[in-house]
Amino acid sequence: MIVLGTSAVVALARGHRALHHLVDNVAHTPGDWLHVPALCLMCAESKEKGIAGDVLALPGVMVDALHRTAAAAVGSMHREGWGGPDTCHVLCIATPHMETGACRSS
Repeated sequence: MIVLGTSAVVALARGHRALHHLVDNVAHTPGDWLHVPALCLMCAESKEKGIAGDVLALPGVMVDALHRTAAAAVGSMHREGWGGPDTCHVLCIATPHMETGACRSS
């Protein structure tokens, strides 16, 4: 699984060549996705208008929602100093959760 944080989302929207190659490879691999946490997409859009739309238009990009279980986990991580809400959402998605898959939307 590849999870793109806020900086990667911004770089992708601005035309980062290696990231576009990655998107192209993922788009041509059945069942493979680039995961973008919803909070990273939100933070990227707040930095520059149109970033979210540009990234959402790319093939192979999946936005991981901040559902209620994930919201509680991300809030807890943020409170404990793991980073900003967007960074905590990345960590939550990338961390396996044996009991429920708490932060994974897929």
